[in-house]
Amino acid sequence: MMGFTNLWALIMDAGTGFCSQVYELSPVFLHKDWIMEQWEKSYYITAITGSSNGSSLVVMSKGTPYTQQSYKVSESFPYKWINKKWKEGFHVTSMATAGNRWGVVMSRNSGFSTQVVELDFL
Repeated sequence: MMGFTNLWALIMDAGTGFCSQVYELSPVFLHKDWIMEQWEKSYYITAITGSSNGSSLVVMSKGTPYTQQSYKVSESFPYKWINKKWKEGFHVTSMATAGNRWGVVMSRNSGFSTQVVELDFL
């Protein structure tokens, strides 16, 4: 999923195993109150995207393998936070930018065993 100023691209897949989904298009990048409300209902973040004006689209799903999630919004890429979460058994499962901010979602029980992250400015 990608967002640009006035154009959104959305890919949908019939083979995910998800059984229910909710989404929010918000002027707030990764709207914390809404996300926490959905976590309470056992939905997990499965896709995020941001736009240059700071808004975001968040899709949350039931039927994921995830058991816990955490996310961070930061003006610089959150390497230290990612490393800390890796040590706690989380893996990066979604990532997006909005304006000058990064949003990174990490999940437990992602099915990944090892990850590396590289930020390339070229």
